[in-house]
Amino acid sequence: MVKKTKDSATEKAEKKPLEPNIERDLAKSAQIFSHIKQKIFAKEHRPLLSPKEILPYTERLDLVRKEVKKLIVGQDYTLNALINAVLCDGHAYINALPGLAKTMLIRTLGVASGCKFNRIQFTVDMLPTDIT
Repeated sequence: MVKKTKDSATEKAEKKPLEPNIERDLAKSAQIFSHIKQKIFAKEHRPLLSPKEILPYTERLDLVRKEVKKLIVGQDYTLNALINAVLCDGHAYINALPGLAKTMLIRTLGVASGCKFNRIQFTVDMLPTDIT
């Protein structure tokens, strides 16, 4: 006598879908977060610089902000973002309407902080070799 076997499509249809175990997932998430908190707030964790070591840098950055604010008004958020980009050795892309002192802000920040200023005017046909 020959046994009939079920094909895989029939077996898949007969299986019940897995029900999510919310309590188990929440417990696992809580365990992961508690582990992260322990790592972050461990006694061994300490800042890289003490407040006394940070103070001279803070004073210098305040001087730079003060010099830029003499010329640029109302761009505090943008100024802080640009200072962060300079401190992190990153790049900044400023996109705003014409006449909002974007170039003047960068030029003033460069002069006040002693950095080099270059401006690139992007065009449709620009190539990487155009930037030097």
